[in-house]
Parts: sequence; structure tokens; C-alpha cells
Amino acid sequence: MALPNWTIELLRRSLNEVAEKARQPETIEKFKNQANEILQDLPQTAARGIDAVMRGAESSRKSVERWTRKHTQLAVPMLNATGVLLTDNGTGVPLADAVTEVGREVILGDCVSGHMMVDRLSRRLDRAAGNGDQHGALVMSSFEAAVASLSIFSASHTIAVHRSNCVQLSADGGKAGLPLPSALSTIGVTLAGLKSTVMEVGSSNVHSAADFAGIERPCIVIADGGDQAIEAFDLKSPELSGSNAIQIAILPIATLEPSDCITSDIPVVSDWLSKVDLVVIPGNGLVGGPESGIVMGRRDLLDVISSSIAWPVLRASEPTFAMMTVAIEIASSKDRLPTTALMEASQDNLKSRAERLSTRLGACDWIKSCEVTADDAKLTSRGRWTLPSRQICLRHQSKSPTAWAEELREELPSLFVAVGDDCVKLDLRWIRASEDAKMAEVIENLAG
Repeated sequence: MALPNWTIELLRRSLNEVAEKARQPETIEKFKNQANEILQDLPQTAARGIDAVMRGAESSRKSVERWTRKHTQLAVPMLNATGVLLTDNGTGVPLADAVTEVGREVILGDCVSGHMMVDRLSRRLDRAAGNGDQHGALVMSSFEAAVASLSIFSASHTIAVHRSNCVQLSADGGKAGLPLPSALSTIGVTLAGLKSTVMEVGSSNVHSAADFAGIERPCIVIADGGDQAIEAFDLKSPELSGSNAIQIAILPIATLEPSDCITSDIPVVSDWLSKVDLVVIPGNGLVGGPESGIVMGRRDLLDVISSSIAWPVLRASEPTFAMMTVAIEIASSKDRLPTTALMEASQDNLKSRAERLSTRLGACDWIKSCEVTADDAKLTSRGRWTLPSRQICLRHQSKSPTAWAEELREELPSLFVAVGDDCVKLDLRWIRASEDAKMAEVIENLAG
């Protein structure tokens, strides 16, 4: 339908008015200003958009990298926030740089090995662990191998255990292992075909050297089960005088030398060697080496072990021998092992770190609550060895503590935490200060 004439005339007048206004200087200036504002906003808007895209891409890239490493990396780093140093999954504490470096050099395979290597390491080990010509040390493949080596003395002595000391023997003082008599009679057979008979004497509630009287050439074995400190028997007592008795102490938890940071409950090898003939300790943990076993003490008794037909089965590999030698050198000197440095961390240091982490993690929307506590940390899951510490207790808005702890263990690095009734606990005693931020990032990356 055609438009009426009056409508056409009205449109013509409106367009003429618009055109007239558009030609006015103030209108043109207004258009220019608006156009400039739009053009100025475009780069900022675009930049903000690009930043958002890049942040999203970076986050996605990191997520993909974490997922890839988590599913392909064989050696997964561990952050041990459980409050227990010696766990079934490791300690989370690195060996000293000098220890790992010497192990790497030997493993490379381009250095002298065989008898020349062993002789050189033996001399260095004796200097670090020995006491003149009387004392020395042997390094074995494991703590169990070191215990098994005691069966060698059954050829010349009667291995005897007092019933007051029939403790559960564990390599790390943690979960209960075999009773001491069973450990002595079975581990040797299992590892090296060494058969031995263990005689039990005395009663469980009386600790007396007289109970060994009448035994021909007794080899008295005592062990620290962790519940309470042990005492050596006096071999100079009238009951044992002239019996040619020897005494061996098995110490799953021990340090080589005394330290101001170490509580009196932790046995010290140098003290024990003044009371017994041999001491058996694990090489890892507080001693600062790789998994291994060490027998220290009288050189003539060590020669009996090293000349046995079972020695090639029991002894440590050359890389382990080298690493353990350097670790003992460090532990016997004024230098600090990484574990010792963590034990020396002050309560004020732990408190300030815990408060900073609590402030950071408490800002996460999905964390329901966050508080700092002051429970003791432990060397083992059971036993008497504890140190003061600080923890951050976190409660999740929706996840149970058990489920959350499992997810944290699956991250990279793997974060091991203690699980409470309604929270997870991050204990800082066995976490280096340089790892605090890394631990916080693991929790933040697992948001929601």
C-alpha cells in the first residue's frame, strides 16, 4: 500500500532536521569524542580478554602437565606432613647432597670397582665409625640383613635372649614386627640360610644377669622395642665373669653422636659402644643414608661376620656402601644431616610458619575452617620418641578428611597428611621451610 502524502512530507522534514544537526560543529565534535572513547576502550577490553584467555590457557597447561607427570613419573616427590618421620612410604627427607653425589658417581660405572673400591671405602668407614684399632663398622644390604648376621655367632656362642626383653622387633620402630627370639632364629635362615638356636632365659618382669649363669659362651642380644629404654647387662658381674660372654644391642632408632637437639630418649651409638660389644642399627632414617643395615663395634667380631660364607649375600652393594660411608662421615662430624636440621627447627620457627600457612590457606573459599595446633611430632608411628611441633588443621566444605587425604596423596608432589576425626592435619616438623609454598600450592590446585 502506498504511503500517504502527509506521511512522506513528515519523514522528509525529519530527515532534513537530522541532516541539519549533523552538519553542526558541536554535533560533529560530540561524535568525534565518542568515537575516540570507543577506540581507546577497544585495546583495554581486548587486552583484558586476552589476559583472561591466557590465564585460562596457562591453568589448563599446568593441569595437563601435572596430570602427565603424575601418571608417567616413576620417582614421585613426597611431602611428609603426617607428623611421623619413618613411614611405610618413606620419610620425605632428602639425603645430603654429598651422599647422593657419591652414589651417582659409583652407579655411573666408569670408576674403579671391585676389591680396590671396597678396600678404599672400608678404610674411610673405619676412620669415620671406628675408635682406634678396636672398633669398626660393616654395611649390609638391609637392617634385616644386619640382624641376620648375628646368627653367624651361633657357631661359637650360644645366642641368648632375656624374656624381659622379648620385644617386637621392627626395622623402623614403627608397626610391630617379629618377637626378638623369632626374628633372630628365622631372619638368618630366610636371607642367608643361617640356622641358629635362640635360648630364652629369665622372667618377663625381672632383669638380671644372673639368669645367664651356666650358659657356655653366651651371646646376649638385647633390642629396643620403642616402648621403654633398655639397659645393657653387666658382663663383669660375678655371674658372667669368665664366661667369655659377648653382648649385642639392636637399636632400630639411634644416632651416631649426641646432639643438643636430640632428646635423651634416643639411643646414641657412641654411648652404647661403651656398654656392649656390637650395635646393630638401620642405615636410613636418623643416620642419613640409603636403606641398609650397619653393625658397629669390636673389630675382631666384625671380622667373624665378614669372613663368613654368608657375607657375600649380606653385604651392601658398592653404591650403597659408598653412600653409607659418606653419611656416617657427615653424622660423625660437626656437619648437619638434613634430618638433624629438621629436628633442630625451633618451636618459634614452626609456629610462625604455621601461622603464615594458616592465613594463606584460610583464604580459600572451599576451606571451612583452619586452625593451628601444637601436638608433638613422632619419629615412628609407635614408640616413645617425640618432638614438639605445629600443625595446621583444615576442614573442607564438602569433602571428608579421608577422601581429601587420598586425593592429596595422588597429587604431584604427593602430599601425605594426618587424618583427624573431622579434619586433615599438616604437621610441619618433617617439612622443610622451603617446601611450605609447594605444600600450599598442592592444596590450592586441588580446590573444590
